[in-house]
Amino acid sequence: DYLSKHYGEKFNKPGYTFPNQLDFEDYRWNVFPDKQEKITIGFMGSASHAHDLGMFKEVIKRILKEYDVEFHFVGGTLSEFGFSDRIKFFTSTKHGTKNKVELQGEFFDSDDYPRYMAKWDIGIIPLVDADFNLAKSDLKFLEYSRLSIPAVVSKLPTSRTVQDGVTGLLAGSDKEWHRQLVKLIESEKKRKEIGQAAFEYVRDFRQIKQHAANYVKILEKAIKLKGARNKPSKLLVVKA
Repeated sequence: DYLSKHYGEKFNKPGYTFPNQLDFEDYRWNVFPDKQEKITIGFMGSASHAHDLGMFKEVIKRILKEYDVEFHFVGGTLSEFGFSDRIKFFTSTKHGTKNKVELQGEFFDSDDYPRYMAKWDIGIIPLVDADFNLAKSDLKFLEYSRLSIPAVVSKLPTSRTVQDGVTGLLAGSDKEWHRQLVKLIESEKKRKEIGQAAFEYVRDFRQIKQHAANYVKILEKAIKLKGARNKPSKLLVVKA
């Protein structure tokens, strides 16, 4: 909605948003849980999320002091967190950060993301309240949910699809982030309940094939508004 409104006003055209959906027939996501000895809290995202994780740094430090857990960051390295046996980074060799991550001895292709995520007990989606993040979709939540990983998510409009306490846990302040993480760390039952509810939400409502007809309708509308060939389009379509 943020993108379609922003670009619709910028170009003075009606805008429509295609929300992200998942392809349940994608074989890469057919992975089994690979839980570790310690409870593992994971984040998937590139180093461009340094500001988002930076707001979360003190919470990470506190959790590590209070609980024997691990944090896994998949996709990018954030040197300000340091390297330790309980803070691990895994990145693709394509991202140009091989030397920085060599300390971990973990290299993989981006197609292997689901395999690494399958090790997690809890997922985190911290997002700073900024225009860039307001323009994002709930894709990360969908992907965590596809693997039944319960997530703690920042309270932003992008997380409006998360039903707090049912399909995920919402957090704003450091205090809330700590409280919500503790709920999941201390209760395997709650982790399983929220993870299963999140999976069922994605399975029942967020599959690509369930929304194909909507895509066709909007594209047909765009073709009609376009009119004669070579005339500029009067409809802006945004895929978020």
